[in-house]
Amino acid sequence: MRMAMVLFVGVVCVAGVRAQVPKETSPDRRYGFEVDLENYPQATPQDTVKSVLTALNRNQVAYLLAQLTDPAWVDQRVKGLGGNFEDLVKEVSSKLSANPGAIRDLQRFANDGKWDVKGDTATGSLEDIKDRQVFLRKVGNRWFLENRNK
Repeated sequence: MRMAMVLFVGVVCVAGVRAQVPKETSPDRRYGFEVDLENYPQATPQDTVKSVLTALNRNQVAYLLAQLTDPAWVDQRVKGLGGNFEDLVKEVSSKLSANPGAIRDLQRFANDGKWDVKGDTATGSLEDIKDRQVFLRKVGNRWFLENRNK
């Protein structure tokens, strides 16, 4: 009877430990953020641009970087910053604060942009701004904002 109790407690403990595995192992979890397609849809390039604007309006730059921006670019920048994601959040927040026109322009792309979708890439353009475009790429079934600035 004692052995049965020990085995039962052991199984319960192992099951409890397995149930408590952090969600960071989820493929959609990045830098502590679960994907939230209900509030930030990414089914189309236009959806993603609107989601980026929603994140910015909610001051969710960390979510924008973790879940709406090209994962390869974010990972490369974080690596270049010594592995500190928060440093990237601060850097991008600072750049956005210094250039509020960028958000205004992005709003125009969301409202009036013409979209050229080819395979897993999309380019948004405006008729009256020839020197600026918005680029997105599809990874899996989600679209992500690309940063092509050098």
